[in-house]
Amino acid sequence: GGGGGGNVLVAQRCAKCSQPITDKEWMTHEGGVWHKACLACARCATPLSGTFYLVDADRVCAECHQKELQCKGCGGGLSDKYMLRNGFPFHAKCLPNTTCTACNKRIAVGAETTTAAGADYHPECFTCTECSCVLGTKFFTIDNHDGKYCESCTTTIQARGGGGGSGG
Repeated sequence: GGGGGGNVLVAQRCAKCSQPITDKEWMTHEGGVWHKACLACARCATPLSGTFYLVDADRVCAECHQKELQCKGCGGGLSDKYMLRNGFPFHAKCLPNTTCTACNKRIAVGAETTTAAGADYHPECFTCTECSCVLGTKFFTIDNHDGKYCESCTTTIQARGGGGGSGG
């Protein structure tokens, strides 16, 4: 005889330790089910809840992430106020000077910058090579000689293609 009727529940297994989850202390993350203790900071082992960061595939709590965050300029620790340049964190005072590719003048630290094809521009200097309109966030193309063209000029140039033709 096989014991009383009823539903048979199969325990889910933890995504980290693969042990059954039998208690009420569990959470879901990235499609898996985890013991709360298993979804923990890779540095301090504190169970993660709320904001955490992925650092080299490790889950790191906000406090440990802040301790590890270092300025790419001076190597010093960063508070919660820092700036990113090319994906790296900097103190505002440590940001490398950037020069506008078009006018060769300095772009002030913290100023809005447009970056295209590895070059930095003041937003007002990022213009179409053909008609000089400010490109901003509009569609544009870049040719093999770093010429930048708005959508209208791109269409005109493509229409001229191999046949020469007149400007217009």
